[in-house]
Amino acid sequence: MRFLSSGRFALISLCFLIWILPAACMQTSYSEISDAPQRTNFFDRSVEFKLYREFFQFAPECVVISIRSSHAINPVSLLIARSFERYLRDKIKKVIGLRHAVKLSRKIGVSLDYQEDRIIFANLSKCSFLAEIEIRRIEDTFLFIWANRSIDLNFQLLCLLTGKTLFKSSHTAKRGNGGIPLSAYAMPISLAQAAKVTGDREIFLSLADDAARRMLKPLPDLR
Repeated sequence: MRFLSSGRFALISLCFLIWILPAACMQTSYSEISDAPQRTNFFDRSVEFKLYREFFQFAPECVVISIRSSHAINPVSLLIARSFERYLRDKIKKVIGLRHAVKLSRKIGVSLDYQEDRIIFANLSKCSFLAEIEIRRIEDTFLFIWANRSIDLNFQLLCLLTGKTLFKSSHTAKRGNGGIPLSAYAMPISLAQAAKVTGDREIFLSLADDAARRMLKPLPDLR
């Protein structure tokens, strides 16, 4: 029986550790936006949030979802909106989803981008709070031996009547795989891992769900 040389064994072991270590060590850290940055593990996911005193004064019973993005609403934006809608329903009694909000805004003849229109919308819809999702960046990168997909989001819960912010959070959800091959033996592994991320059509669905769940976790339950 042939045994691997010590050098080859060390190389294979290193490749295995590079592949398995991020998944084994990754965890989510939460910190208030006003706090000093926390020291986190290189592979940690971080969520920054701020819960304002006004949240408990107003105690929202109804929120309407809105998307703010530099690009037109696309399938990924809708996935993100639906994920936030689903998790907000676990926290707040009534949630008006993005599609319904757009139809209702058009029917009333207002835009939720402007404060004056927000007041009109709140009075006519009997829903006084806005859950605004800002899409800062959507990344889809494929570099042959490395693939990365991510969504970078801000979330803000505010009062439509006063414009005051009650809660906000920010987070980047990402999924990547592949790596720098350290030998000819490692090249096929890196290619296969990168191709797996690129070929998975449900990656953004999973990322949107992860982002919404993490970003709304610090939000108190009002149901």
